Amino acid sequence: MTNMETHLPDRLMPRHDVSGVELPIDWDTAGKRRLLGRTKPVPALIREISLLGALVDAPLPPCREVGDRVEIRLRGRSGLVEIRHARPAYTEGRALYGVMFVDTRNLDADIHEIVGYIRGQAADADLAWERATHTH
Repeated sequence: MTNMETHLPDRLMPRHDVSGVELPIDWDTAGKRRLLGRTKPVPALIREISLLGALVDAPLPPCREVGDRVEIRLRGRSGLVEIRHARPAYTEGRALYGVMFVDTRNLDADIHEIVGYIRGQAADADLAWERATHTH
């Protein structure tokens, strides 16, 4: 894989880990075409997300590089992301792509809802930890 360890400047906003939340997407939906011009979805997972971008765990091939724009589908809606950095994933045959949302007007409501939900989970966990460890 060429340029797998390259990246553009660090992310613009902190991302939120989505551990415990299954967040599947279709990756590179404009890529490989099948019979009758339909695309074959490539299943991928969002591992971290912010309002401006995400960390995507996607299979290889197709191999994508920094600067490539990739069409994704989340909850049945399409959007466009740009790869800002890439590295091999912990699982063989997969890559981790740091992406910036480029044209996600169809996805904005979903992204805001997901980030809000994850932020709420983190706040609930912090409050529970504070209550559990608070001594009188």
